[in-house]
Amino acid sequence: MSKKSTSVFDKLIPLGTIQRRNLQKKQIEELTEEGINAIQAIQSLKPDPEAYELKENDKRTALEINEKKKLEPLVEILLEWINNELSDRRVIVKDLEQDLYDGQILQMLIEKLSGQKLTNHSRLNLGELSQKQNLRQILNFINQTMGINPIMSKWKVEDIYDKDLIAILHLLVAIVKYFDVKISLPENITVKVIIIQKKKL
Repeated sequence: MSKKSTSVFDKLIPLGTIQRRNLQKKQIEELTEEGINAIQAIQSLKPDPEAYELKENDKRTALEINEKKKLEPLVEILLEWINNELSDRRVIVKDLEQDLYDGQILQMLIEKLSGQKLTNHSRLNLGELSQKQNLRQILNFINQTMGINPIMSKWKVEDIYDKDLIAILHLLVAIVKYFDVKISLPENITVKVIIIQKKKL
């Protein structure tokens, strides 16, 4: 019984098959990379809870990037208004969250609009505790001036200090309406807000 001889060439995979396999492998790698990029893009839209230092049962609000873009027209109008109001103070506000959190700009703004001066307030305190105490005094002054119950207000010391854009916008819009500032604010702005709360498991 004779054995059929097997040539080395019989064991080789046809060139077309190799090319197809390489193409399939490349396509799988590209799809995998696209999937990873898509997941990372989705994750980047969501706030990171670990970025918030919360005490037990504390709450914070956060915005996804796409939701925050809806607020840009309102933010731009308020920035222009604040800079116009404080132009004689040589103050330039570029970012509501970064520039208003410690209360110094808010103090200058409310003093000019109300024609009153805050007492026992130092702008030189740099520590977090002092800044929060000063901010609390400023917000109390604003609430008293506008006749607003602090418990019912949509802006709290912790929110403003933690650069909560929603709280800052609520405060500024309330100031604009109370003092009848002649600027045109966008109407019917709605955004989805994420509530972040720390709870003990």
